[in-house]
Amino acid sequence: MKKWRVKNEEIYKTVFHNSPVGIIHFDYQGRVLDCNDKLSEIIGPTRERLLKINLINDLLDTKMIEQIKRTLNFGNGYYEGNYRSIASGKDTPIIARYNAIYSSSGEIIGGVGLIEDNTVRVEIEKKMRENEYYLREAQKYSKIGHWKRDLITGELSRSDELLRIYDIDTELKDTPKELFYDIIHPDDVNDVIEAYSNALETKTEYNIIFRIILKDGKIKYVNEKGKNDYDNEGNPIRSMGIVQDITEIKKKELIQSALYQISIEA
Repeated sequence: MKKWRVKNEEIYKTVFHNSPVGIIHFDYQGRVLDCNDKLSEIIGPTRERLLKINLINDLLDTKMIEQIKRTLNFGNGYYEGNYRSIASGKDTPIIARYNAIYSSSGEIIGGVGLIEDNTVRVEIEKKMRENEYYLREAQKYSKIGHWKRDLITGELSRSDELLRIYDIDTELKDTPKELFYDIIHPDDVNDVIEAYSNALETKTEYNIIFRIILKDGKIKYVNEKGKNDYDNEGNPIRSMGIVQDITEIKKKELIQSALYQISIEA
């Protein structure tokens, strides 16, 4: 029995001190009883410094303190945000999961926290937000919108710029696709449907120019390019496309064409 306890203790120490996440053990008053070096690596203060603090009285983040108190009262807690070191003032994005430790009688006597460094994920999300911003700005500048439709679920997504091109409120992202067909010029709607259907059937891309009629009666020319994705059996699973407002380009072409015609007739 004694050997078994010794072996378990050795396994515990090995896991505790070699864990890829920070681990902190605290009592019911919030006093730190133990922590591993990984925790120091993540948040800054040395292990010796951490062993002298009280998580309820000494931490700077009130939301984290609330989650520790919640753990000691209800059994678990969760925190995601920036941890500010009480020693260095360093901010580190972390995810902390807390779980209570119970006595043999079922009473909460302390807790354990698993702390992950969330820096990489925060940076990735920041880059994604920046990329989305630049994509929106590029689409706005070039008057290009995009759409995507899941042919299995029917889910349809559209960019803000696409809705602006069609003069539809950008808050109405769930606008039925039928409304878009209603906006297409009556003389062009069959051509658009045929272009999409043919591309779907022949597994090719399509490229079509057509007119849309806005609510105020004005006409826009748009160029839509689209493609479809298929599963291993050749069944269509996804459609996507980009739509560019080419009204100004088309107007110049029409003016040039008219001037050329006049010059010939003259």
